[in-house]
Amino acid sequence: MKINEIKANAKDAVLSRVWVAVFITLLYLLATNIVSLCVTFPISGTGITPLLLSELATCISCLIVGLLRAGLCSFYLGYCTGRPVGIPDLFLGFFILPDRTLKATFLLTIIEIICLLPYNLYSFFMVKEMTVESFLIMMGLVLLGEILYLLVTLPFAPIYFLLMDMPELPLGKIFKMSAWLMKGNKLRYIGLHLSFIPLQLVGLLTLGIGNLWLEPYFNSAVTWFYLDAVNNRSGQQEK
Repeated sequence: MKINEIKANAKDAVLSRVWVAVFITLLYLLATNIVSLCVTFPISGTGITPLLLSELATCISCLIVGLLRAGLCSFYLGYCTGRPVGIPDLFLGFFILPDRTLKATFLLTIIEIICLLPYNLYSFFMVKEMTVESFLIMMGLVLLGEILYLLVTLPFAPIYFLLMDMPELPLGKIFKMSAWLMKGNKLRYIGLHLSFIPLQLVGLLTLGIGNLWLEPYFNSAVTWFYLDAVNNRSGQQEK
């Protein structure tokens, strides 16, 4: 499907059961924020110990959020295909082979830590006091790190959908299949994300209230992208 067709299907799915999606979105945001507040904490000082503690807190937070993310993907798989869905779907990541999800999230988190390592090394070891120059350098390193992370992990964009959609597959096969599904679809996936930027800007103007509808719309669109990619690959033999 083209991007506009994916978005049309996503819009129909949201409009059919909008309040369910809005409630799950709020619950997911609440849960992830609670995890962030409970696990992460301000770490003062410079040197290797504060850096390691910061990365450990980040890793723990990401592992828990990864389980929630898997549940959210399970919810939207049912939501977009007409299956009955509810609050329990959001927590399925904790019960459906959570070890696979934790391992996948850990690997992705390690990649992100490596991509952001220049920023962390600079902020912990080079910045003695915050200046305009050091702030701009830090922001530049963060931006470069996030772009690098997105490029490296782009083949694994549907990984959480696959973890919940195909629980019979081992983790190595999941990663291989994810890269296979994204082969030839990367630019379309990026284009789908870019197409939501205008709506995201409108959401900012509404002080985030518009995001209560935008988030389910976006998540539904990403789900339809995954379903379309799987459908296109059906009947083909993975190489």
